Amino acid sequence: KLKKNIIKELRYETEACIYCQASASILANMSKNTNINNLKINLNKYLSLSKKVPKKFNNLSFLLKEKYMNRKDCILLPFKAFYKAIK
Repeated sequence: KLKKNIIKELRYETEACIYCQASASILANMSKNTNINNLKINLNKYLSLSKKVPKKFNNLSFLLKEKYMNRKDCILLPFKAFYKAIK
């Protein structure tokens, strides 16, 4: 739900692996009360996996460690889907 370009509520439903579920949960929590335009910019930077991760996504850095890179697609799926939906 949006109110004046601010995300007031974000819900998701998934039947996915634990990495994807965790990622979706984190995305939903961090998106609340965020300006949708700023979120688009940050998501674009995050999805490009540039060397500098936007500050908003610092708490996700643990998911992108080398030991989880084989599950990178699972982790990024909620972000890609949400970005595509708001684009």
